[in-house]
Amino acid sequence: MGIDDEPILIFQRKGADAKGQMTSEGFAFTSPSAAASFVGGGTLSGNATWKTNEGIFLGQLLI
Repeated sequence: MGIDDEPILIFQRKGADAKGQMTSEGFAFTSPSAAASFVGGGTLSGNATWKTNEGIFLGQLLI
């Protein structure tokens, strides 16, 4: 990320290492699509992937 690219989405993943110790790892993304592609393992549109708990897609909120 460059200086002007502030992360807009940050994910925290928690788990256990090989010794059973709790660990956490953070990931920062500069766009919803970058985050969706990382989580989904391929090219995805963040606006068509992320939904609220009520089922409203991000793209619908941005209209």
